[in-house]
Amino acid sequence: MSNSQSLAVEYRPSRFNDVVGQRHVTVPLSRAISSGRLAQQLLLTGGSGLGKTTLARAAAAALLCESPVDGDSCGSCDVCKDIAAGSHVDVIELDAASNGGVDQIRELSKRASLGAMRGDRKVYIIDEAHGITGAGSQAFLKLLEEPPTHTTWFLCTTDPEKMIATLRGRCVQFELLTPPAADLAKN
Repeated sequence: MSNSQSLAVEYRPSRFNDVVGQRHVTVPLSRAISSGRLAQQLLLTGGSGLGKTTLARAAAAALLCESPVDGDSCGSCDVCKDIAAGSHVDVIELDAASNGGVDQIRELSKRASLGAMRGDRKVYIIDEAHGITGAGSQAFLKLLEEPPTHTTWFLCTTDPEKMIATLRGRCVQFELLTPPAADLAKN
């Protein structure tokens, strides 16, 4: 283990097949990706530490992978490695708790209108989505109502009730649950 990484970061799953206890989310996502029918706007909810952002990254890898396998990423191509390292130019993560104001959302909308740099798709992962301000939510709602066709949006939150209902209503929602103890022990 690297001295600069926590155990959680060191052993973070990068593929759907490596995610423990969330098959009710990973199976439909991988099937949707495999069939080319993944919604453009997804909301991942659940308690802290359940893997919402990790799952969004795994989905980004499955979407952008050079050699996908049954709706999952290969885990070994340059795209997968870059996503796992957090350095893929077309996978953009934003912490809405500190960047959810109307000006930041408008800037995000401008960036989203630009095409992908390495492929044909950009994936946006909005962490702490409940932190988007009221005015920011209105600007973001416009973006989710008419997203650029080359974008996929993952909104991740521990508290979806703090988001405006119309914003939640634009997304396909998946709730992550605490994995069964047996699954955790096995892992």
